[in-house]
Formats: sequence, C-alpha cells, structure tokens
Amino acid sequence: MPRLSNYLTVRGTSHVAGLAIALTIGSVATARADVVTWNPAGALPPLVGTQFSFDQLKVSDNARIALSGSGPTLNFDEAGFLNVIGAHLTGRPGPDDFTPAGINNTYQLFFTFHATGTTGAPDFSSPTGGSAGNFTSLTYTLYGTNAPGDFAPPGSATTEPTAPAGSIVLGSGNLIDGATNLTVKNISYTNAATQCSPGTVDLAAAGGAGHCLQIGPSATPLDLTFTPNSPLEDGFFVSPSPSSGIKLDFAGAFTNDFLNVTLVNAGTVTVADGGGTLTPVLLATTTPEPATLAILGGGLVSLGLIRRRKRS
Repeated sequence: MPRLSNYLTVRGTSHVAGLAIALTIGSVATARADVVTWNPAGALPPLVGTQFSFDQLKVSDNARIALSGSGPTLNFDEAGFLNVIGAHLTGRPGPDDFTPAGINNTYQLFFTFHATGTTGAPDFSSPTGGSAGNFTSLTYTLYGTNAPGDFAPPGSATTEPTAPAGSIVLGSGNLIDGATNLTVKNISYTNAATQCSPGTVDLAAAGGAGHCLQIGPSATPLDLTFTPNSPLEDGFFVSPSPSSGIKLDFAGAFTNDFLNVTLVNAGTVTVADGGGTLTPVLLATTTPEPATLAILGGGLVSLGLIRRRKRS
C-alpha cells in the first residue's frame, strides 16, 4: 500500500475532496429519530428566536484536519464548527424540511468540536479503493449567540476552537464510539476539467501516469452523548426537559463532497460548508422507584444481620 504522503503533492489550487475524516456525527444509520423541542428565547441572556421542534438538525461543517504518520495507518486531528442551518420534522404541517424562524438572522446555534483518531492510508494505485479508521476521542459544545459568527475552518486542529465573543454555552457532549471511511476513484486525466477539478490530486504532476483522483464522498458514523448546561437548561431545552430523566444522544451522518474539501498541504485538509445532519435519540434513564429502594435496603440490612449471626 503506497504512502499517502506520496500522493498529497499538488500544485496551485488543486483539491482533495471528502477525505475520510470529513466529520460525520451519528453512529447508527438505522437509529430512530425522536422529536426534540428547543426555545432559543428561553436561554439567558435571551436569544431572539422562536421555539421549534425537530427530529433532525441540518448543519454546515467547517473544519481543519491535520494528518500525520506514514505507512498503512495515519493519525488525524480534526477541529471545527457545525453551524445549524435548518431542521426537519417528519409530518409537520407544510414541508418536513424547514428553517427555524430567526436562525442565522437574529440568532445562531452552532457546535464547536475536536476529534482525534486513526485511519488507513488508501490504496491510490487501484481504479477504486477505500480505507477505514476509528475515532479515539471527540468533544463538542453547543452554543447560542445573537451576534454574527464566522464559521470558517479554524487555524488549528489541535484543540476545540474558540466560540465567537458573546456566545453562551447551552450544552456539551463527547464520543461514545465512531468509525470513519473514505472512497478513492481514479479518473482519466482527459476528464480532469469536468470530473476532477476541484477535488483532484494530479498524479501526472507527482510522476503518475496522467490520471487524477477523486477522494470521497465519505461518511463517518459516530455516536455522541449530550448534556444540557445549567442554569440555561430549563429555558432552552423544552422537551425533553433535563429534569425528565430522559438522556439526549445524537446520531447522524455527514458527507463532505469534492467542492467542500481543500488540500492545503501534504498534512492539512480543510472543509468549508460541508453538509450533514444530527439526529436526536432519546434514552430513558432508569431510576429505582421508592418501593424498590426500600426492598433493596431491607435486603441489604437482612444480609448484614445474617453475616453478623454467622460471625457470632
């Protein structure tokens, strides 16, 4: 398997598209979608926005990915922003896809994130090929702000990026598990103008045989926990309420295609305005009923008495 660094040599504004690490939040493609209701105006200081319900969030992905290592396995370090640009609610009056009133106008909702992991170096020598990898860590934070935000790819991929001034923390989460994959396709160099630019590595420029490569689109399945931030939780998180005993996780899928991914240099890739979705999954937390606790407590007391008798 050739080293990835052997092929990440480009000239001018050539691009690599849809690299494996193009972030995809959400783990299980068949995960059920649950309905969640948020009220931006309920957060303090107040965000100017209208309450809305959704079973899927649509986000724009802006990230920087640093690659390191060589051989069959590479390390990746990714950080960036996921800006909420729309929502989906199955069976709502009117179109299922909609734009919450005021979002990206009077207020914004966005996530910052930082992830690390490993991925296999793809085999560029075959007509089509791919590789897979795994996330080892991922943290993220949900913010709201009334001020306009700049969600361009951040200047570093080593930490979760700083939110714009005036942003307020609404919640945070981390990785449960996740995998990553990418697809590579060789295309005749004669078709480069229509099929390989942007989103191209020109093998001829690197000593190749006059072909170019498309990398992507890719999807990276993840499973993430989510914890609301107090004291904003009661105002913003209408349903499920943090006091309801229901835990909110996110699943989903991102695909960052050719036009959205740029090869900056041999070890740096950026994603600008990639696409993706976040799907809420609600999990009931099991809290023992008072009667159950009483029975359990009585059993433990009895056990203690029995042991005492045996010792005597």
